[in-house]
Amino acid sequence: MRWGGASKAKTLLENYNIANAAFMAIGTSKNGRKMFDVRDLIIYQQVRQIAMLQEKIDELQHRLDAMNEN
Repeated sequence: MRWGGASKAKTLLENYNIANAAFMAIGTSKNGRKMFDVRDLIIYQQVRQIAMLQEKIDELQHRLDAMNEN
């Protein structure tokens, strides 16, 4: 049984990048952009870490499934 969490996290990262680009395109307040950048950089890094962990979980689950088939 594969969890598929890595693909969900990658989709979240793609959506985040699109939203961030849209905000930067329409943002006019310099301070607002700075606050947005710092907060969202932290969120972005956390989501990247989650994506990497989910990929590892998927890989380990695949290995377990393969072992159980034998």
